[in-house]
This record gives sequence, C-alpha cells and structure tokens, in this order.
Amino acid sequence: MDITTLLLTLADNQAVCMQDGARLHIDMPASAWMSDLRDAVKQHKGMLLRFLSAIPTHVASAETLFGWCDIYEERAAILEYEAGLSREDAERQAWQMLCDTVHAAL
Repeated sequence: MDITTLLLTLADNQAVCMQDGARLHIDMPASAWMSDLRDAVKQHKGMLLRFLSAIPTHVASAETLFGWCDIYEERAAILEYEAGLSREDAERQAWQMLCDTVHAAL
C-alpha cells in the first residue's frame, strides 16, 4: 500500500494519529485494522512520524490526513507530468514540498 492509499484509508476510518517520541499511536475502530493496513503503517511509520513532529500538538485528525493526501498527490502529479520527472523523483520532491509547507505553517 502506498502512502496515499494509507492516508486515505486512515482518514476514511476516522483515524487520529498521534506521536509520542518515536512511537506512533493510531486511534481507530478495531474492525478497521486489517493485516495490509498494519503492514502499510509499519512501512510508512517514519513518514507519518515526520509529519506529526511538524504539528505542535503531534496529533493529526482524519481531516488533516485527507488534506495531506490531496496536497501530496497534486504536487507529485504536477512534477511527474509537467516537469517530466520519474514517478519516484516526483513523489520524493512532492513529499519534501509537503513537509516544507507543514513546517512553514507553524
């Protein structure tokens, strides 16, 4: 599962993501936890923690997760199709741009 699908899945399930140091806690209905979701959270834990560390409360609601997903996907698509970058490079740059945006908003 890619990061976009993960963010959307968490948001669809009204997840609240919280950071406690190097620990990630996700509050969401137990029925939503499928093995592929658990695997995706483990795979993208570092990315989620980096974003949460940029928020003063270290908590992201479902609405915040949807917003991150929209910004990330839009920027990655623009970089890939209009700037001619590979998907991997576009995603890497879109991620950095999103991190910069989150940090600038603080």
